[in-house]
Amino acid sequence: MGNPWDIPYSAPLRAGVKNEDVLFFSVGRALTKWEVLEAEMGGMYAALTTGPDERYIAPAIRAFGTITNTNSRAEMIGQAAEAFFHLTTDGAHGEVALEAEIKDLLKSYRGWAGRRNDIAHGCSTASQHPDYTDDEQPIITTYSLCPSHGHSRKWELNMDPAYHYIPREIDAFGDAFDALSLRAADFAARLDVWRSKRAADGG
Repeated sequence: MGNPWDIPYSAPLRAGVKNEDVLFFSVGRALTKWEVLEAEMGGMYAALTTGPDERYIAPAIRAFGTITNTNSRAEMIGQAAEAFFHLTTDGAHGEVALEAEIKDLLKSYRGWAGRRNDIAHGCSTASQHPDYTDDEQPIITTYSLCPSHGHSRKWELNMDPAYHYIPREIDAFGDAFDALSLRAADFAARLDVWRSKRAADGG
């Protein structure tokens, strides 16, 4: 069984959308949702490395923001989590479940980054074909998001692209970015509550 972030199968000759602006709208919305996710990942990093005071959170988020590569950001969070939970190994305060959860979050973050990169580095690509919705089948132009020809590894030698997304698929990616953002924000909030409880209990 594949992962939810795998490239969805699409027939090579599938039509895109007639209005190119619809494609651009989906691209812009999805990329904005990814940036919201990046902000929430910064919040997770801050929750793992600082106290609740904004004076401590802001420097951590600022430092996190200097790293732009997803894998490097995920590695930073993963290393911070490992160190954070290293001192809490008694199993009495839910740290085992929290540590497993953050690993799953980071796996999803890394996975969905591939689709974010497709969107960010893709190009609106026109194709001409008959309009099978019209009895006379006139030749029309439709648009889908394909890899840039500047990324030759994304094109087969027969010139089939690694992906050609239509707006509903890009919108679905954006929804997934949104859902992961909410998970990250919820995790950071629960981590703060857990840490406060542990401090109150003298841990």
